[in-house]
Amino acid sequence: MTAYEKLSTLKCEEYFRTWLIRILINVCNKQLRQRKRRAEFMDNHGVTTSSAEDVEVRAAVEALPLKIRQVIILYYSEWFTSKEIGEILRIPKGTVLSRLDRGRKLLKMELE
Repeated sequence: MTAYEKLSTLKCEEYFRTWLIRILINVCNKQLRQRKRRAEFMDNHGVTTSSAEDVEVRAAVEALPLKIRQVIILYYSEWFTSKEIGEILRIPKGTVLSRLDRGRKLLKMELE
């Protein structure tokens, strides 16, 4: 709904996907801030997983610092390139690559 309402702010149609993902990230970050303020804790009983390894990997990813976790999820789950991630997060490509590298190292240490 937010994207529809803000469609007039899209400057170049070729960046629609990046623009839309940026809106999604902003909305998610806003919800996370609100959740922290209310100090609510989510009950994870409804989450289904295919194996114990999936649970372990998801927990390790969730334990990553936010900036690193965002890059890892966009790269491995959403299949964005490092250039696209840089555009979405408004950071240089080199920063994306260093966060990916740091995230991989942290995950490796956690999962070993």
